[in-house]
Amino acid sequence: MSRFVVECPDVKIPSGTAVSNVIESEKIYDDAVAITLQAPGTLDAHTFVLEVDIQSDTAFAANPLWTPVFDFSKAANITLPAAGLAQVYQNPSWKRFRIHDTTGNVAADRIWKMCKEIFIDR
Repeated sequence: MSRFVVECPDVKIPSGTAVSNVIESEKIYDDAVAITLQAPGTLDAHTFVLEVDIQSDTAFAANPLWTPVFDFSKAANITLPAAGLAQVYQNPSWKRFRIHDTTGNVAADRIWKMCKEIFIDR
């Protein structure tokens, strides 16, 4: 089995808004054993959280249910890494995710780079 790291589309919160584009598992990372998000070099002094939805596509279309990922060991929502840092998320099991600035709107485009780790039989 061979390990590969594959670049994925960016996760972007456009200037003047608080929510990123939606990254769909089925289209982008359903084969991943891990995904990595690298924060932009500059971030607003805000709180950015990873929100997920685990519903079927039909249920999501009818009523999106975004939920922050909660870390029970810290009794807090998982926040994203600080400016210029990266974080690995092992075995992502959610159907889709986005980044939400829970403090307010960003002052400029904020773009997280994303890659996934996959294994392929050779």
